[in-house]
Amino acid sequence: MNIELTFDQAINYAFQQNAIPVIKELRVQNDAIPRKNLLLRITTEPAFTETLEFHLQSLEPEREFRVSPLDLKLSHDFLAGLNEKVAGWLKVELIENEAPVFSKTEPISLLARNEWCGLAGLPEILAAFALPNDPAVMTILSRAAELLREHTGRSAFNAYQDKSRKRAWEQIAAIYKAVAELGIRYVVPPASFHHTGQKVRTVSDILAQRFASCLDLSLLFAACCEQAGLHPLVLMHDGHAYAGCWLEERTLPEPSSDDLQHIRKLFTDELITVFECTLVTNESPGTLTDAELLARPHLETQLPFRLALDIRRARIARIHHCRCPINPDNSAFQQRVQPANPRLPVDLAIAKLSILSPSQSRPRPNRSPASTNGRAGCWT
Repeated sequence: MNIELTFDQAINYAFQQNAIPVIKELRVQNDAIPRKNLLLRITTEPAFTETLEFHLQSLEPEREFRVSPLDLKLSHDFLAGLNEKVAGWLKVELIENEAPVFSKTEPISLLARNEWCGLAGLPEILAAFALPNDPAVMTILSRAAELLREHTGRSAFNAYQDKSRKRAWEQIAAIYKAVAELGIRYVVPPASFHHTGQKVRTVSDILAQRFASCLDLSLLFAACCEQAGLHPLVLMHDGHAYAGCWLEERTLPEPSSDDLQHIRKLFTDELITVFECTLVTNESPGTLTDAELLARPHLETQLPFRLALDIRRARIARIHHCRCPINPDNSAFQQRVQPANPRLPVDLAIAKLSILSPSQSRPRPNRSPASTNGRAGCWT
């Protein structure tokens, strides 16, 4: 007898919230004598799932029993309560007439509630950590709305209703400026986090602690843009993450992609913007335009491109954000959205720097200006 398992070797609370099957395939192969009245039992240690059993009347030699996927019921309370990674086990037992015939045990990592499993697992599950309903997000958007009104005369986050790339960009610029006022400090992410994962700070955590890694900031911007009705992106190379957003109401064909050439073309055609999130942690955090200019080399680098995650497409694929930790007092967030110090003028003037080279820029008749030069003119 032989049992083969294909499963995710690291799981977290997001798996439970999104009903993602842990065991992708189970195969029981009979290479010996005929077997009858079989019981296949799957248990876990610790008990993070319910026991799952299958009854087989018979399994002849050279035949196999296959199930794909397996509907293991993950425990909400167990996974939601994990603050640190725990080593676990999957055990599969085959019993014939109440006598053990074969068993197999495999290790599995049970991650903390706020820990992403990395690209070695399910890449698009990262979308579950973009939390648009975090109470701190609305506080940031409230400040961003004030900035929108000051510099465009309109405070509404109307996403793509104007069908104007310029207006979409202005909303992203206001969010960037609101975040830049918070005085967040940069913290280095774990080595090889893109592969092995890391703990992720919520927006509330970031505002309370004033520390964030590149991935934390990328998810913060994704959460704010999503709550504003925009379609954000999270992009990742080896060891670094940064953010993007659609300037038109579109999505990628799939929740995740590693096609850098396609992302580069979308940027060149001004259908998306990408920007370096960690610039907001500098003493001079600049503007969205400055962050865009810093992000452009990422699209031209020879370093391996690992991921473009489309949050909106992930939601369509039923990858929902996790529940936010309950914070009964939101007053701390209200205070922290004020500028952390007078290092920046209130003016949101954006430097007149072009994202594209002059040879790439081209006129767009009967269209609101979508290039940085055209957009920046509305903010000076």
